[in-house]
Amino acid sequence: MKKLYTLIAALFITAISLAQSPSKMSYQAMVRDINNNLVSNQAVGMQISILQGSATGTAMYVETQNINTNMNGLVTLEIGTGNVISGDFSTIDWGADTFFIKTETDPTGGSNYTITGTSQMLSVPYALYAKTSGSSTPGPAGLDGVDGATGPMGPQGAAGLDGADGVDGATGPMGPQGAVGLDGVDGLDGATGPMGPQGAAGLDGADGVDGATGPMGPQGPAGLDGADGVDGATGPMGPQGPAGLDGADGVDGATGPMGPQGPAGLDGADGVDGATGPMGPQGAAGLDGVDGLDGATGPTGATGATGPAGTYTAGTGISIASGVISATGGSSTAPEYAYANIGNSSTLGAQTLSPMWPSATYVNGVVMNSSSITLHANKMYEVSVAFYIYNATGGHTYRLKDATNSTYLATELYFGQGGSDVSYNISTTSCLIKPTTDINLELEKTQGTDVNLIGKIVVKEIK
Repeated sequence: MKKLYTLIAALFITAISLAQSPSKMSYQAMVRDINNNLVSNQAVGMQISILQGSATGTAMYVETQNINTNMNGLVTLEIGTGNVISGDFSTIDWGADTFFIKTETDPTGGSNYTITGTSQMLSVPYALYAKTSGSSTPGPAGLDGVDGATGPMGPQGAAGLDGADGVDGATGPMGPQGAVGLDGVDGLDGATGPMGPQGAAGLDGADGVDGATGPMGPQGPAGLDGADGVDGATGPMGPQGPAGLDGADGVDGATGPMGPQGPAGLDGADGVDGATGPMGPQGAAGLDGVDGLDGATGPTGATGATGPAGTYTAGTGISIASGVISATGGSSTAPEYAYANIGNSSTLGAQTLSPMWPSATYVNGVVMNSSSITLHANKMYEVSVAFYIYNATGGHTYRLKDATNSTYLATELYFGQGGSDVSYNISTTSCLIKPTTDINLELEKTQGTDVNLIGKIVVKEIK
């Protein structure tokens, strides 16, 4: 059977010193085995935790120490000077909450802690609390003096007064019967009774043969325990006995939470390229680019020979009079179109539209207003919008709108996802429109403020 140990601990808080407070405090504990014998002159391992708020609260500081018990089974250590596992002892705010001290002990000197105890610190470490309390203005720290030689251990102090009795706990189950105590000291002999009259002496008979020994009678009741004798001096510790057999394995505990994901493995070798998929559908045609500048006029060629006079025959929509050919039937058969610039506006509503210069080249048939283009009834138009955003604050949204009927057309132009600023972005949208009555086409800004952009709107009649 494994040895069991008990731990009796005492916490000693360092008093305020005249110089700066050390970030540590003294702690003593006494270790005994199951027979209440001191574990003397033996190395033990200890882990100390400072818990905040409750006996199971958050560990604000954890450290480990390896230390030897003295001849009285006492360990003495300074919390704050051990091997730090977590936390910073010097930054604990002792005035912010209640604190508990938890000790875990391995009596064999390792880190297999089999003894655990937790108790509330009913007084905060005064010197450590005062260091950060802000309740007074400390003077400048003096120079550290030379450490004196360590004095001999003083005698054990007198036992403190007994504390008030706590409330009796519930009666535990009866333990196993202890070993039979030693026989008590014989009581005093009673007074001698009066002697009776002496009978006449009979004749000595011949000695008979010894009979067989009879069975042992039942054991008489145990006598009362005698008074305990004075304890003898504690003998020297005997050699440690051999380790007992291991007990049966306990039931497996609940499965702990999954640990953090391990690092990603190395990339595998690239697989063989798959067969090329079928070609996707052709994307929508992009907007027509702006016509380039006319090239320089070439030199005039030589005049060719005059050909023979031709003959002309009038047809549908064409008349010939006095050698002049002209169109008939009223309107021009050229398609209607408009190429316009979009104003750089930071206000909501219909945006300014201005024809590209010269307007005679870039506008035909439709009517250009300051913020709209009039489209004619029963004609099919292709309308395209393109933006080049080079600086914008937050999100912005634009919509094509039939202002005559208050109806939005095509998909919205949106940039600045989530309201973030945008630099260097291109957005486009397009649609086909065939109004049944004349309408005014607008580009309306429905969201956003400051923006810098270059924008074009193109309207083309489809014959």
